[in-house]
Amino acid sequence: MIVRRFNPAKDSVSKLAQLNEHPVEWQEWMATQYPAPENVIVAEEHGELVGCIHIFDSGYPWAVIDGWYLKPAYRTMRNARLLGQFAESVLRRRGVKLIGLTASKQMAKVLGRYNYNDTKKEYRFLLKVL
Repeated sequence: MIVRRFNPAKDSVSKLAQLNEHPVEWQEWMATQYPAPENVIVAEEHGELVGCIHIFDSGYPWAVIDGWYLKPAYRTMRNARLLGQFAESVLRRRGVKLIGLTASKQMAKVLGRYNYNDTKKEYRFLLKVL
């Protein structure tokens, strides 16, 4: 599996929009309205997109990860870690000092092992200092 930045000039935004389990209507909307695809980290295998992380970065010293997805066949800790580490390195190079992440309770438990600190709110907003 190769992890890299999404390249809007080379990669298909439509394929990126389909890379989730959202309803078809949402995928169709995202294919035409995708916000800042250049801020997406993708995982690919044999030329096919198999995972992604969406980053909201407005140039401040903090950023938010609002989507961390792998196709079911690729959902391993190794693959998730590769995506996460690559995203962290990109953000570190941009000068980001703090990452925020919304996560399910299950994901919050897993990410706790990687120094993402749970704010203990119901919605599980995690923070990591780079």
